[in-house]
Amino acid sequence: MRMAKPIILKKIKSNIGYKCLIKCLYCGKTRWVNFAEIKKGNGKFCNIICYHKYQSIHPNKGTFQIGNHPTTEFKKGHPKPKNAYTFPFGSQHPNWKGNNAKYSAFHMRLRDYLGAANHCEICGSTSKKRYNWANLTGKYYDFSDYK
Repeated sequence: MRMAKPIILKKIKSNIGYKCLIKCLYCGKTRWVNFAEIKKGNGKFCNIICYHKYQSIHPNKGTFQIGNHPTTEFKKGHPKPKNAYTFPFGSQHPNWKGNNAKYSAFHMRLRDYLGAANHCEICGSTSKKRYNWANLTGKYYDFSDYK
């Protein structure tokens, strides 16, 4: 079931398109609405309060009826089916560049491997907002080379 159509009392051309004088479906007040809003399915009520009161009187109009929700195989919290396709990750990915990757890609791999830096390894400080891993020799592919 769809929600009732708006009651259009008058339609005039304005400098930005057409405007319509509509009658609120709940209280009967009138107001001007752009015709584009009516085409979208809006512009049926004078304000949000009338909309909510109308919805309380006419439940499930404009929404799914109770029990008619679409069914899907996936349910939140349930494991993936055994035959589900998983996209290759890491060096198995078709776009893997290995040692020819960009600087930022090495840092993303490093963050996955070592985790986010959360303290200074030299002084042990944890008071700063942000810490970064520093490469010591320029060999970005060697994770043991970071401090």
